[in-house]
Amino acid sequence: MGSSCRGQESEPEVEVEVESISLLGAAGEAAGLGRLLKANTSKKRTLSLFRQGLRWFELIPNMPASRLRKLIVEFDRIVRQHDLFAGLLASNPR
Repeated sequence: MGSSCRGQESEPEVEVEVESISLLGAAGEAAGLGRLLKANTSKKRTLSLFRQGLRWFELIPNMPASRLRKLIVEFDRIVRQHDLFAGLLASNPR
């Protein structure tokens, strides 16, 4: 979102943003939270990882600390394994 013209982001920025939100959705599933976003009658994913990520992002401000901790721990683990972010995190290894 570093573009000076509103709504005109470069493709790499958009790719990072979309991938980040999708990884947040994947983190929710990995943390066992995905079940909270689907109907109790469904056995499989009903929302894409991107849509789940958007929902988790919206819920973060009011999320209980224990649930937020699970989500962030999984997000950190997934991001550190992801090729797109490997170069970004290489300068700040854990």
